[in-house]
Amino acid sequence: MRTTRGISHSEGTPKEFCRERLRKALVAGKRLEWVFCRIVGLGTTLLGLFLVVGWLMDTSALSIPSPDYLERENWVAKELRESEGSPAYEASIPDEVQEETREIVMKRGDGLEEAMRRGGLSPQQTQEIVEAIRPIHDPRKLKEGTRLWVTFDENDGSVKLVQCPLDIQSTILVEREGGRLRARKEVQPTEVRQRVVSGTIQNSLFGAMEKAGLPASMATTLASIFEYDVDFHVDIRKGDRFDLLIEEKWIGNTKVGYGKILAARLCNRGRTFWAFRFGGKATQEGYFDMDGKSLRKSFLRSPLKFTRITSGFSHARFHPILETYRPHLGVDYAAPSGTPVRAVADGKVIEAGWNGGFGNQVKIQHGQSYVSMYGHLSKFGPGIRPGVTVRQGQVIGYVGATGLATGPHLDFRLMRGGDFVNPLKVNFVNGEPVNPKEMAAFKSLVAQRSTQLEKGPLLAGSQGKDGG
Repeated sequence: MRTTRGISHSEGTPKEFCRERLRKALVAGKRLEWVFCRIVGLGTTLLGLFLVVGWLMDTSALSIPSPDYLERENWVAKELRESEGSPAYEASIPDEVQEETREIVMKRGDGLEEAMRRGGLSPQQTQEIVEAIRPIHDPRKLKEGTRLWVTFDENDGSVKLVQCPLDIQSTILVEREGGRLRARKEVQPTEVRQRVVSGTIQNSLFGAMEKAGLPASMATTLASIFEYDVDFHVDIRKGDRFDLLIEEKWIGNTKVGYGKILAARLCNRGRTFWAFRFGGKATQEGYFDMDGKSLRKSFLRSPLKFTRITSGFSHARFHPILETYRPHLGVDYAAPSGTPVRAVADGKVIEAGWNGGFGNQVKIQHGQSYVSMYGHLSKFGPGIRPGVTVRQGQVIGYVGATGLATGPHLDFRLMRGGDFVNPLKVNFVNGEPVNPKEMAAFKSLVAQRSTQLEKGPLLAGSQGKDGG
């Protein structure tokens, strides 16, 4: 027997203890303790019943697997045991990755060695990588912002792989082969696609090109194609239209540049001009019209690429400085000071120096009949002096305001047989046409490309080398 708080307890089971306590509580008149004990006992009994019923309602606990289910599970287990030792099973288990890749970015003033040391590579690792790259690319030419990814083997810390993209097309790869690093350059192939682009001129040719999504260089190229027939300084009007079949250069899904204009149609002031690029064994590559006549002529229409005419050819023009009427036997082109001035044709320089009111002037003899003059130059082109030979389109000077000039402009004059003629009205001889032996191939090309231009903007697909 033991006593707790005045109540004696008999040793025995929990059930006997509870009964003895209830009996003594009832004898002593402690009804609240008796009621409390009864409630606790009843609650415990109900909780036990609830748990038993819940377990009995779970049918899966009483279910017995069917013979088919047991047979299927035994078959799967057998297959797994038999495949554990097979090569396929071993290959399906991924190996633990034992490598680390680190990114290194070259900063301003960095050499490759400095960038790698800053990236945590040892001098030996750095030297090994530099020596591997040197035979295929000069490390000194790697620019600021170049990124390199260096992968290490965590087992021994050696360099396994270096990846260094040079541009969108080229990547240097350095890999370990036979215990040493070897480098190679991977170049993604460039695909050349054809596309037809059209535009209508509102304010300028450059503006129309930009609206069509083409760079300004395309405007310059188009002007050079038709410059023998169209003076882009004075002839272009609002509403003129162009259609071009151009080459685009792609690497994957990225456009990286433009190639040649393969065909062009220019509608100018009610006139239509065609140009088709063609070349063959007997025909020098160039642009020709639909009949195979060369668009290249012996003289350019203008010595400047883009400008405006401020004064034309006249026998009685009011001189703004001398304030008198006198002949102006040339054409004045307004242009910013320093604009390059081109020779309008092949020839020989006969004068290059100061010529009074014309300021710095160059005179070029073209064959037996023609002489071209370029006045008010700010300076002469490289190597321009009397006696040198120049080619058509070569820069012979730069626009200025020397001599009697109110502002920077070019005074251009042309003499034929000793007499001044209006440069804007002279008809010049064409270059060599398509060779008759290749005319059939040229006509076939014209039919194909003119149809493409007629259909309008489209993606024409890949194209190889031009020609018949």
